[in-house]
Amino acid sequence: MSRFIFMILLITAAVIEVQCQGVEFKGKSAILTCSNEPEAEWYRTTDDKPEKLQEKNITYEASAEGGIVSGLYTCKSGSTKIHFYLKAKVCENCHELSGLMATGVIFSDLLLTAGVILIVYVCAQKNTSNTNQRAPNQRSRDAPQPPNPDYARLNPKTVSKDVYAGFS
Repeated sequence: MSRFIFMILLITAAVIEVQCQGVEFKGKSAILTCSNEPEAEWYRTTDDKPEKLQEKNITYEASAEGGIVSGLYTCKSGSTKIHFYLKAKVCENCHELSGLMATGVIFSDLLLTAGVILIVYVCAQKNTSNTNQRAPNQRSRDAPQPPNPDYARLNPKTVSKDVYAGFS
């Protein structure tokens, strides 16, 4: 049970969004948002050399190269620097999954699984309870067995005592 709770906490923590600054994926690009100041300078670091980008907005749209948005982006706004390290696969029809949605999907899956287990248990109980309450045998114990010519009883007076007497 503790592993399950730990797994839910990890999933919830993994999908929580950053409130002050953040990254939003839309289509084949990532939109980086800096602090609340109106202007910001954006830099992209490649091979340990910062390259100044032309945009001076609070947001920067990083385009994908080969379906992957990657790199170290830095936002300088006043005296604060915010670093964004990205390495994400993006696609045109991708959608983000919020923490509430992920928790809801996991919880509904657990409820559905518990429902199936309960139905199987109830059906199994009905089948086992019927086997214990069978109808009594209709034939009385003293009634003679029906005759069967293939399996007639041996008459001790006519039985031969030879070893291979029955194989002729």
